[in-house]
Amino acid sequence: MRNILLISCLILIAACNQGTEQISDHPAYHNPTVQPYTDAVATWPDSADLYFQRSLALSKIDQDSLVLIDLQKAASLAPKKTLYLNAIGYVQLNLGHPDRAITAFKKSLSLKPGDAEIRLQLAQALMENHQLDAAASETESLIQDAPRYLPAQLMQAEMKAAQKDTAAAIQLTAAILNQDHRYYEASLQLADWYKATGDNRAVEQYHYTFTLNPDDATPLYEIGRFFQQKKQWEDAKAAYKSCVLTDGDYTYAYIHTAEILMQQDSLDKARRILNIALATEPANADAWYYTGACFEKMHQADSARHYYDQAAYFGYDAAVIRSALSRLQ
Repeated sequence: MRNILLISCLILIAACNQGTEQISDHPAYHNPTVQPYTDAVATWPDSADLYFQRSLALSKIDQDSLVLIDLQKAASLAPKKTLYLNAIGYVQLNLGHPDRAITAFKKSLSLKPGDAEIRLQLAQALMENHQLDAAASETESLIQDAPRYLPAQLMQAEMKAAQKDTAAAIQLTAAILNQDHRYYEASLQLADWYKATGDNRAVEQYHYTFTLNPDDATPLYEIGRFFQQKKQWEDAKAAYKSCVLTDGDYTYAYIHTAEILMQQDSLDKARRILNIALATEPANADAWYYTGACFEKMHQADSARHYYDQAAYFGYDAAVIRSALSRLQ
């Protein structure tokens, strides 16, 4: 959820399905990225910081169930350290458990009353838990206490969008950008809301957002999505091309390019593009599914069945897969 402000010192933690496996010697602990921390934990098993550091290493290899286990261990060893509680709340939000995130943020806030970032995270969790009144109250209180804290103002705009008042959200976000023209998150969010309403200002706003951080290809990708939703296929493909020229590993830019090519019956080209998508992210269920769909359109049932099976393995919607496989009978 890119609208969630990152906790200080916490690197990006990908949102994946939370597992319940708690194997003491999981193979992921011996991944080259993680092994040094596993060795250190074995030597100093009472070090909360080492568990935290290993959680960050595990996040780099998308082992989020294990990330959470290590964070919880760190918090149990150092129960008054808010960094660990904030990290738990952040991961719980990404895993789709806002109720558990609320518990973590409230506990953290009890240890560090008034902290603006924790209050903001709590408001985010309340909003995602559909407690809009409580979220609005927390945000308004934060703005009163810190009127120049722009992330709280952006949260207020998100509240308006959650209440289906996108026009008010756009107005508030534009006002935030008048205060700080280089506020990346606000600029990106404004472009997203323009896109959601079909407003052509989205394209210019995304281009401007890209200038604020040329290392992030997301605005270019979103331009492609904007043109795709308007069925402006060539403009969409051009935007996706710009995206992958900036970030060659932007998997969904390849997937949606292939989706358009399939609609245009350029099946061989679509399949080649999907091969690139799978090379960038071999466990991407969408890439497997669309490759299966491409082979189905090419009347290559055996290949289609293989890719659909792989899509199912990586978590693609089971009902959609069953329907696709039934067509191949």
